[in-house]
Amino acid sequence: MGRKAGFRDEDVFASVATLMAHGNGVALRDLSKDTGVSIGSLYHRFDGMDAILAETWLWAAESFQSGFVDWLTVGTHRGGLRAAVQLPLFCQTEPKRALALVGAPTTDYLKPGMPAALAARVAALQERETRGFEQFTTSAQLDRDAAALAVFGYPKAVVQCYLPQRPVPDIAQMHVRNAYWAALKLGEIRTLD
Repeated sequence: MGRKAGFRDEDVFASVATLMAHGNGVALRDLSKDTGVSIGSLYHRFDGMDAILAETWLWAAESFQSGFVDWLTVGTHRGGLRAAVQLPLFCQTEPKRALALVGAPTTDYLKPGMPAALAARVAALQERETRGFEQFTTSAQLDRDAAALAVFGYPKAVVQCYLPQRPVPDIAQMHVRNAYWAALKLGEIRTLD
């Protein structure tokens, strides 16, 4: 049986995310077998496994981060809550991309050998998130560690209770909301709207 002559990058990225979430990494031969795309085609399109891994992470992170950082930069407790809830929502609406964010550590995707252009994109994305988080903690006058748990740590822990074994249910949003308010010690558990 022949290999696919043409393929979509998104299909490769989804395969990488799934393989990473279910195992201990991925090699070009694994990816080729899973996607039906030849190793040569993968290497030609992406310039090696380090680039494929970085592109996969960027495919997920760029999609997720716009809404997440936008809510952080509101600079209020409610904006922070909306940012925290973005992860379970993202897992529900973009489950394949979400696996690249929560299925394996970021360091498994971002290797020192990635091409310079990809490293620059990663750095810009991470810097934008850092600026948004700093704006949030300063504007809302929050303890940095508690805020990090509220918007990063707890949402990731909640969705990792489900992925990759099963879809993230709606109740995950409630768990994130409760953890957010508890982390920030803002009184009794609250809900949106």
